[in-house]
Amino acid sequence: MLSERGVTLGLLSERGVTLGLLSGCRILVQMLNCREKTIIMKKKVFKIILAVIILFAAYNLIWFAWSHIKYGKLSSGMNEGDFSSFVTPRYVYSDAEGYDYLVKYPDYLTFTGNMSVGSPSTEEEIFTDALIIWPKVSGGYNFGVLLYENDMEHAVYIDSDGNALSKEDEDIVSRHSDSIRNLLMMADERWGILYGEAKIVESYDEELQCFRIHVQVRNPLIGSLFSYKGTFVERK
Repeated sequence: MLSERGVTLGLLSERGVTLGLLSGCRILVQMLNCREKTIIMKKKVFKIILAVIILFAAYNLIWFAWSHIKYGKLSSGMNEGDFSSFVTPRYVYSDAEGYDYLVKYPDYLTFTGNMSVGSPSTEEEIFTDALIIWPKVSGGYNFGVLLYENDMEHAVYIDSDGNALSKEDEDIVSRHSDSIRNLLMMADERWGILYGEAKIVESYDEELQCFRIHVQVRNPLIGSLFSYKGTFVERK
């Protein structure tokens, strides 16, 4: 009896050892799986962080190249002004007539800078009308003016023809129409921001057996820019 009992206890002991080994193996496998999952997760996180860094660097490069190419042309021939920095340069220029010009590059990671033209100031009029121009990323410009009346500043949005965009600003814009028109012309001379409207008229001259053409290009502010009259024959 004692011998059988000893054998039974021995078998139970061996079974316990086996179960312990199996349990240990399971724990080891789970630890290895957990470690592998952790490594995979770390790799995913690293790839995401790396992609974000690359995209951010690319955005910075695109912004820097675009702003410095576009605004570099606008600031050509001007001097670096106060508060200018490597990231956001400012350039200024004053002509012989006393008009002040400014080109401000876009702020960091933005695409909106501006140019401005200020009328000549005098001892009696320190603050004078000024034109502000915002180049659009898609092309073209937005316009605004700072108008001074009775020591008060009025900020008004206008179109490229010098007209107020809001009805409530039409009166003050009308009173400063000559100043606004002059500022737009000075800006156009400096940066070529205005455009001409072309009118083309074609007709056929039965007597001469040829086509007649009349081309007129005019600017709403400056007037006629170019005019041409001529004839041509269609080649067969």
